[in-house]
Amino acid sequence: MARRDPRPLCRDFREAFCHRHGCSAAAFGRNVFFRAVPPTRLPLVLLFWILDRAMFAADLDIIRMLGDTVTKEDCTALMDELNNSNRFARSFLRGTLGVRASGGRLVALRESLDDLIDVSGH
Repeated sequence: MARRDPRPLCRDFREAFCHRHGCSAAAFGRNVFFRAVPPTRLPLVLLFWILDRAMFAADLDIIRMLGDTVTKEDCTALMDELNNSNRFARSFLRGTLGVRASGGRLVALRESLDDLIDVSGH
């Protein structure tokens, strides 16, 4: 039976996110990052984004890798890696003040787009 859902199926999380939120692939990392920051931490994150964007390099690397995920299992494996790296890269800003992307918010954002991602090739 033919698929009747009018929503296009996307190759991966990056394509689904850009489709749903109307952003370019070049803006994907920044857009996902700011959606993954807890709202209560946003003022501090914005301040440090302006002062030293490089401190978020690890977050943006994980988000770029997350963009390539197709299945929930891919996402889970990557989030495990993020949790492990956060455990070893603890700092006052990242750990205590939470100046970073939230892994839980990243997972929720990824799962909210599951219906747009074509997993038939996996």
